[in-house]
Amino acid sequence: MHSIFKRLTSQRTFALFTASSLVVKMATMLSAIVVLGWIPPVEMGIWQTLILVLSYSDVARLGLMRGLNRELPFFLGKDDSTTAYGIAGAARSYAFMIAVIGAIGFLIATFVPGLSQSEWRIGLVCMGVIWWASTYRSYLEVTFRANSEFLQLSYVQFAEAILNVVSLILVFWWGYVGMVVRAALLAVIVLLMMYRIRPIRNKQSFRWRHFRLLLATGIPLYIAGYLTVLAMGFDRVLLLSYGTLETIGLYAPVAAVITAMTTLPAAIIAYTSPKMTFKLGQSGHVQTIRADSIRTGVASVIVSLPAVIIGWIVIPPAFNYLFPEYLPALPAVRIALFAGIAWAAINGIATAFYVLKTWRHLYIFRILFAVTKWVFPWLCIQFMAPLVGVSLGGAIAGSIMFFVTLILVLHATRAAILDEQQQVQVSV
Repeated sequence: MHSIFKRLTSQRTFALFTASSLVVKMATMLSAIVVLGWIPPVEMGIWQTLILVLSYSDVARLGLMRGLNRELPFFLGKDDSTTAYGIAGAARSYAFMIAVIGAIGFLIATFVPGLSQSEWRIGLVCMGVIWWASTYRSYLEVTFRANSEFLQLSYVQFAEAILNVVSLILVFWWGYVGMVVRAALLAVIVLLMMYRIRPIRNKQSFRWRHFRLLLATGIPLYIAGYLTVLAMGFDRVLLLSYGTLETIGLYAPVAAVITAMTTLPAAIIAYTSPKMTFKLGQSGHVQTIRADSIRTGVASVIVSLPAVIIGWIVIPPAFNYLFPEYLPALPAVRIALFAGIAWAAINGIATAFYVLKTWRHLYIFRILFAVTKWVFPWLCIQFMAPLVGVSLGGAIAGSIMFFVTLILVLHATRAAILDEQQQVQVSV
């Protein structure tokens, strides 16, 4: 009876967490669509450029949060709470330090002579606040592991969705300034809500051995992750090279669609990945990782299909009647619907690389990811309009990488299973 109740509670928590993740991202996407009607493409281009700078600033995090995301549930699964909380303390200290340093760096950038335009300066100030809040939030997010913790996080995400909608009044009142101030306020408020329910409250002091342990896992994940950050930023780089600042602004709805398409799959991964790692630390067996990762990829595709159908029907009339200035982006947005499915499935299947720490396969995956994400948009942009070119190229790259990722995961898990069997035979 207890096991049945526990299973039902787990399923309820998973459903509520995925629902809250979907609601908050839908609110974010709808808010972004509404904002398009109030912000002209040129000003949106300034903000999109700052977002690109923020994404590339991720280099300063050194992958420590990715390392913590993998090692914390693993050591908890091994019942080694001393190491688990020790590495959490090291990650928290480092996150706080670079959050402050990065925020100061954005503030200093406001004094650069070439950025005298007020939109750039207010944007940089708000981006500094967002960097500070998002960096510390990245630490808090990976500390949620138990069902009760995900349940509390679900309530925070529902509150975040409400704030996303209510705060639109700032953009309506103040335009561009309201948009960037709103983004900074949301980042801070959500951080404070997450801090209030943080699951790890003991103040572990910083230890170099714990920091080095995080680096040992975090650096490989950081390199792989940064390749992804670079690859996902290639679209904006190409648009800056072949288009104008207005073209970057027109890219905003394309980026919003891709983000929305990966939202629910990302929630599934966030929930299942630590449980897979916990199970691996508890039993040491890798047989289930292959099936779990493929199931995650399949689930990601299934939950994304309704969004494609709804988006294909709803988006064109919405652009015609609400955002006529962004009509040139409509073909690229519709292509992005299908590209989002591919990337969602890829991220789900690739979970196996992180859980098993098969670095060689992970690097091959990320390098091919970056190469295809650059080459195919670049090729397409030679023969068609920049926006359509980068969107179609991304869809082609995603389709190719889906099959590549599946092959690499099958090979990686097969190798891990063989290694485990050999270790068992040696011990016998």
